[in-house]
Amino acid sequence: MTDVKRLRSKILKYLYEHRANHWVETQDLLEYLKVSEKELHTEILYLKGKYLLDTVAEAIGKEFLYFNGLKITSSGIDLVENPESGEGFVSINISTFRDVTNSNLSIGSQNINQRLAIDESNKELVTKVEELQKALEEKDQPRVMKSLQYIADKSIDLFIAIISNGLFQK
Repeated sequence: MTDVKRLRSKILKYLYEHRANHWVETQDLLEYLKVSEKELHTEILYLKGKYLLDTVAEAIGKEFLYFNGLKITSSGIDLVENPESGEGFVSINISTFRDVTNSNLSIGSQNINQRLAIDESNKELVTKVEELQKALEEKDQPRVMKSLQYIADKSIDLFIAIISNGLFQK
């Protein structure tokens, strides 16, 4: 595990252990981890972008750590409790090439890796995303289109995230 991944893991574990407090002060985490403000700030923003933690009380005028409090999200809790399973997540790698008349989507690309948080209560949507991934691997256009249509009908945010490689939590 790289140092960055180890730091992210420590951040999530600390927030997990202190989740009963609701919000953890950024300064407490900084003192516990013994890293620079810039290092901690960078990884907090990364984890926030993945919807694994939330921030509160942003201060004006500070370059780094301009938020006063942090808390772990339900997705972050699932990841800490089951790090190997990735519970609550579906991973899909999508690589797009510029030729619109002959677009290609490929699974397993090193270029882009998005993790999309999907509400576990909607198993049908999770199944459709998995079917989409298989259809993309097999380059089965009718199944790709059918899966995308289903996803768009059920969750436009997820559809947009898949198409644009953005990251939306549903």
